[in-house]
Amino acid sequence: MAPDGTGRQGVRDTKDRTRGTLVFAAGPWQQFVTAVRDGEIA
Repeated sequence: MAPDGTGRQGVRDTKDRTRGTLVFAAGPWQQFVTAVRDGEIA
């Protein structure tokens, strides 16, 4: 995961870097992380 300086979050597979990067806006990314942390998503 790496922020790109525009408020977006990039996520990629570190074992297969040829597959590209998924980019998420900061708000939805934070909602996802919070849901995982709170056990709403397993």
